Amino acid sequence: MTVALYVQVSSTIQAFVFETRSCSWSFIEHLRMLLSSALWIAQLTAFTNKKDYGHEEREAQWPMHREHYMIFTKKLFREMNSFSELSEIAEQAQRQAEDARLQECHTQRTCRLS
Repeated sequence: MTVALYVQVSSTIQAFVFETRSCSWSFIEHLRMLLSSALWIAQLTAFTNKKDYGHEEREAQWPMHREHYMIFTKKLFREMNSFSELSEIAEQAQRQAEDARLQECHTQRTCRLS
């Protein structure tokens, strides 16, 4: 979240840098130098503050996803009576995929033999 904020700030500052024109050497009137330094600080903070770009968050979420997957598969096997039902479902899905492929080939008229 903070990296996105820094990127947004830096892109806004870049827009100001390119649109601001000043002929004076006064630091207050010469916004290009001020905005350039703010851009440099924002980008430096954005790229040095966050290491591995969310690796720790993904690492923390992985066991939860794994647990959800295990619960789902256990529930699926509990609902099925036997492996023969699972193979029937797999064969039916394979037939449906083949039918969809043939229908697509028929509508496009570009069926290649494979």
